[in-house]
Amino acid sequence: MDYVQEQFEKCNYVLVEAFWNQRTDNQLSQKIIEQQLKYYLNIDNLYHIPIKKDSALYIVNFSEESIEPIKEAINHSDKRIAAKQLKWIISAPFRSLRELQEVYQNNHKKIQQYHFYLPDRRILSYDELPDPIDERVSFDLNHLIYLFKRKQFQEAFIYLNEHIGILSNRYDTDVFEFQSWLENITFNIIVLLGNMNYNIKELEKEKYAYFTEINDAFHVRDAISIFDSFLSKVEKQVAPETGETMSNIQLLLDYIEEHYDNHLTLSTLAKHFHFNPSYLSSYFSKHHKEGFSEYLNNVRIKNAINMLASTDMSISAISEAVGYSDPSYFTKVFKKITNTSPSTFRKVNQQQN
Repeated sequence: MDYVQEQFEKCNYVLVEAFWNQRTDNQLSQKIIEQQLKYYLNIDNLYHIPIKKDSALYIVNFSEESIEPIKEAINHSDKRIAAKQLKWIISAPFRSLRELQEVYQNNHKKIQQYHFYLPDRRILSYDELPDPIDERVSFDLNHLIYLFKRKQFQEAFIYLNEHIGILSNRYDTDVFEFQSWLENITFNIIVLLGNMNYNIKELEKEKYAYFTEINDAFHVRDAISIFDSFLSKVEKQVAPETGETMSNIQLLLDYIEEHYDNHLTLSTLAKHFHFNPSYLSSYFSKHHKEGFSEYLNNVRIKNAINMLASTDMSISAISEAVGYSDPSYFTKVFKKITNTSPSTFRKVNQQQN
């Protein structure tokens, strides 16, 4: 090790790694990464440590107390390469190659794990890691089984999604542990549906493909997307059991259309129609691409437009008639949805007619 260290001229070291998604960036190579790093670091040689095909790991030897020039070189390299899913790791600096293994195991691999949970961060440095969210909530598999056996599928899906949301922000959770949890839930749901006499032939056939894709996921969103596609197929299998739920949803939407002028809230509607508020909230987001408040606002403004065009009611009277007690707030919402104020809309409409 002393002989190797003598080959380096400067006294500080840092591990720099670039790794990429082979499926989206199959043209990338260690050679391309190295060319850019050498150019922007203004050095002739980089010590490459071979790890795997879709990764380039280097020991960078530097003398400056500050590591900022290396960070800047990586930023320039990343922009120059412009790959879709290229990630960079900058480990904690060290002063002896004898520390190499410890830095790689205890610092470098930790940063790599953070990358999985932070898909929008292309470059992660040892001194820029976000604090993990300290929210430890245990998952009760027996409760999930209980919900399935009672055919309370929507509640079961909500329970799953809420826990996945928590896990996806736990940067300190081992990636393999997260992926294994998704695979375990997938396996248990298939077994459970089979025991409940549902047709699981297709799910059984695709089971190992789901496992492989979850294991190969480049980041947390990829893994969750694969699991969501599995849950979508499960929903189709149990669709007859959710028919009553969807019928009640339509009753709720009809109720909003008829009572938009009343004081309506998500919690009161959920209670009135016997829905879980979390399910109702996720329903609006999933099926209407907007939250409950936005949906209600659109219904109210749609009716306000009809009143502005067909009546001589004052704007304050129309505001109250469609459920807004504050005319200024009504005007603000109206303008946000239509890009014009109520008074301007009425004026233009009168001119056109």
